[in-house]
Amino acid sequence: MREKRLRFAYRPIVDSLTRETKLHECLLRIAQPDGQVVVAGLTTTGRSWMRSAVAMLRGRPDIAERMVGEITETAGLEDLEACCRFV
Repeated sequence: MREKRLRFAYRPIVDSLTRETKLHECLLRIAQPDGQVVVAGLTTTGRSWMRSAVAMLRGRPDIAERMVGEITETAGLEDLEACCRFV
């Protein structure tokens, strides 16, 4: 965060029947020092990241109750044990 390399990407969640946008998901991307954006899927499996996230959300139940976590297939196959800890 100090290096200002985190990027948010917002994508619509569309109702499959009405085709109306119901919500937007906010995805976190990390930019490498050269500016290239990479997916941060395995970052969330790190124990220090988990401790930080829990500490921040513990005092913010209003945010925690609305937060949805997504595990991509790539991250799940990369380290199944770490994904289980995340869940």
